[in-house]
Amino acid sequence: MIDALWLVHHSHTDFGYTDLPSTAWDLHSDYIAQAIEICDRTANYPDAARFRWNCEVLWPVQRFLEDATPGTRARFDNAIDRGQIDLGAMPFNVSDRKSTRLN
Repeated sequence: MIDALWLVHHSHTDFGYTDLPSTAWDLHSDYIAQAIEICDRTANYPDAARFRWNCEVLWPVQRFLEDATPGTRARFDNAIDRGQIDLGAMPFNVSDRKSTRLN
């Protein structure tokens, strides 16, 4: 019998790698909007059952918030306050060129 099922959504933030940057911006904006919606719907669930989302990098968040209505920004902030949305510290993904070189 299955005791727990963990779903992990992954969105790639290496803009231009998986899609045109303009398409990636739209996708990431939509991911955040969907995360806010699901956070709101599960806010009254027991803590372990609440939906959680990690904004891996900040650049898409900044762009999302620039276009968001005040109400959407408030819902985003509330989800952060409830511990349902977390923010990474880097503006975008970075890679260490030394670690990726083939010698």
